[in-house]
Formats: sequence, C-alpha cells, structure tokens
Amino acid sequence: MTKYEYKFIPGFFVQDDHAYSSSVQIIPSFGLKDAQHPDRWAQFKKQIAERHEELKREGSFIKVFFIGRHGQGWHNVASTKYGTADWEAKWAALNGDGKMVWGPDPELTPQGIQEAKNVNEAWKKELPHGIPLPHRWFASPFQRASNTLRITFDGVVPNPKPLIIEEIREMIGMHTCDKRSPKTTIAERFPTFFIEEEFTEEDELWKPDYRENEGEMVVRAARGLDKIMDRTELDDVYISISAHTGIARALMAAVGHRRYDLPTGGVLPMVVAVSRI
Repeated sequence: MTKYEYKFIPGFFVQDDHAYSSSVQIIPSFGLKDAQHPDRWAQFKKQIAERHEELKREGSFIKVFFIGRHGQGWHNVASTKYGTADWEAKWAALNGDGKMVWGPDPELTPQGIQEAKNVNEAWKKELPHGIPLPHRWFASPFQRASNTLRITFDGVVPNPKPLIIEEIREMIGMHTCDKRSPKTTIAERFPTFFIEEEFTEEDELWKPDYRENEGEMVVRAARGLDKIMDRTELDDVYISISAHTGIARALMAAVGHRRYDLPTGGVLPMVVAVSRI
C-alpha cells in the first residue's frame, strides 16, 4: 500500500505521445513541446506553477521528474556482445569473461562517460532558455547511475546533495551487474552524496537464484516515489532521479505514463499530480 496517489499529466513533452518514438540519446530540450520557442521554459514553468497552486488548494501538488538512465556500463557491452539469450542464460550470472568485468556494480565505459557528458551539455544548452533546475536529486546505489548524475550536473548546479535510495535501483537478483557495492564503498566513492539511513552495509536484497519480476518492480517504484515525497518539501517541484532502464519503466507504470524505452544516457521528463491517500 502506497501513501500517495500518482497521476501522470500528459501534454508537455513529445515522449508523452503514444505515436512518438526515438532512439537518439538526447531529444532537443529534453522533449519539451515548442522546443524552438525562445521562451519555451518560461511558458512551461508558468503552466506548472499555476497547476501546482491550483492543486495545492485541493490538497494535491505537482512534481516534475527528470528521470535519467545511466550511461553505458560494461554489462551493456557484454549483453550486446553475447546477445540477449546467451546473456540471460549464462553470462549475466558471472562477474566477467576474462576481458571485461561487469559485476558486481560495474563502472561506466568510456562511451558511458561521454553519454553523461552529452547530458551535461544538453542541460547547459538549456540554461540560457530558463530550464528549471532540480530542487532535489535522488540516485540509485549503483556507481553507473551515481557517476552519471555527478557528470550530468557538473557546472550546472553548484554542490548538489543527492540522496542514494535503495528503491530506485535496477531489477534485483541473479545478474551480478545488479548487485550493489557495500555502503562504505559507496560512501567513499561519493563523499558528497547522502545515503538513506536504513541502507544496510551489504546488499541484502540481491539473491543469486531469484530475479525480481516487473510487477514487483512497479510496487517497489511506488515505494520509492513515496520515499521521495517524504524527503522533499511541498514546493520542491522539480526532482532529478538518476537510475536505470528497468526501474525507469517501473516508475512510468507507477504514475500511468506509457512505456518509453530510454537509451543509455537518455532523459525522460514526467509531470505528475500527487495526492496523499
């Protein structure tokens, strides 16, 4: 049972439309409609502010999520190299193949680092046009997601203080790439990040013989959204989530957004009305 109800509000971004598809990493203005209008973000922020104030009078509020998928990791390279069938049947359960290491908790590849830099450049390109900056940042505990966040907002926001939470990690179990590092290792890698207080030292959720299913992920994603709501102020409208393709799909399902597959380093904005149950 979740503590909040989430309702996706369509109409602001091209990714909202069922007919839209794209394989490019970065869509102009992150998909904002009227992307070439010089006042595009000012108009968007005005509409969001008006809707937010209207909903507040009714006991609800608006959140705008910028969901970012991490840049390419070594597990992505391995999955492509061996093909989905062999990856699932054999290689995903191993830590590597003698040439690549993809588990546990793989690093970004050079391409993945560049993809994160591409997102950074996209944010910087939109700054003169008034893109709203996140009020709060949340990250998966995996280094590929947290490093993508760090690179993405370098020089965009001074000193963001992301919170790492367990609920927005990738699908849990069996695949070694989805087993996280110990808490102390994460804290050493990301000293400017906060880690939620209930975070255990070792990964107690990952099991070698059971893989979470998509339905379970949607339930977990909703819990993650609840946790984000509890850790943000009412007027913290703009929220950055740095995570993974599987949990991104689960977050979409949890709020009623259509399925949209993010490429590595992709970004999906979602406008959501939130009500406490």
